[in-house]
Amino acid sequence: LVFLLVAAFCCSADAGVKPSYYELLGVPKDGDAKAIKSAYRKMALKWHPDKNRQRLEVATERFQRISAAFDTLYDPKKRADYDAGKVYNQGKAKKLQGHGWSGKSDEDDETLTPLGVKYKKMSWRGYVLMYGRLDDDPEQIVQDENDPRAPQEKIKIFWRHLGEMSCIDREESGDDKWLFHFVAKIWKDTPSRWPSALELKNMNDASQQEWKDRRMVYNRRKQKMLLHIDLFEDYMNIPDRKQKELDRIQKRRPGFAARVGIGGMGVTSTDPFRI
Repeated sequence: LVFLLVAAFCCSADAGVKPSYYELLGVPKDGDAKAIKSAYRKMALKWHPDKNRQRLEVATERFQRISAAFDTLYDPKKRADYDAGKVYNQGKAKKLQGHGWSGKSDEDDETLTPLGVKYKKMSWRGYVLMYGRLDDDPEQIVQDENDPRAPQEKIKIFWRHLGEMSCIDREESGDDKWLFHFVAKIWKDTPSRWPSALELKNMNDASQQEWKDRRMVYNRRKQKMLLHIDLFEDYMNIPDRKQKELDRIQKRRPGFAARVGIGGMGVTSTDPFRI
């Protein structure tokens, strides 16, 4: 089966045809949610732009499609539409009453809490001000919002920032539900608790479907958070990272480094509001 999937992928690539979402993730068409989740994590880590500086353009496009594949195949309704040959277009998010409200992307301002929107804006300002990060290719840094790469870069930087901030929450909370609480801080449709089996049983079909949607969206966001936590930990484990980051900032932004007092103690974050 794996051989057939790889062969199909290669044939598609050779013919100039983009591989299907199933081929992108390397899962069969009857793969369940667990298989899709596992495949997404594996392929996203492999193709994330932060791990592919030597083929950044290709990796950015591939990672974008892998993310779209996960968002589509992990959602039963979107997956059914995809399998039926329908093109899914994200529309305006519906109110939190009735099932079907979950159509917006996880990066859309309408889905984010005020803190989530703040993190989104801060992440981009920090990226521009600090001229990226140690593991960014200096030749590929996006500084102009009119750059055609900017929209996708903003998404990448936002998730990068969420990975960092969630690690801080994990260290400070001491709560085994820290990730649930972090997701709730970022996305406003996250419930304060999940209904019990008895509560679900007593709901009508529409309410049950809404809670099913909520659980699916939460789990999707959770998987993305776990991915970006792994990526942030990889960044933190770069040998001599603090000194290298310090040297980079002093070379690139000497005036800024002097103003904020970056000195011999090194840098623990590339967010200028936390240095």
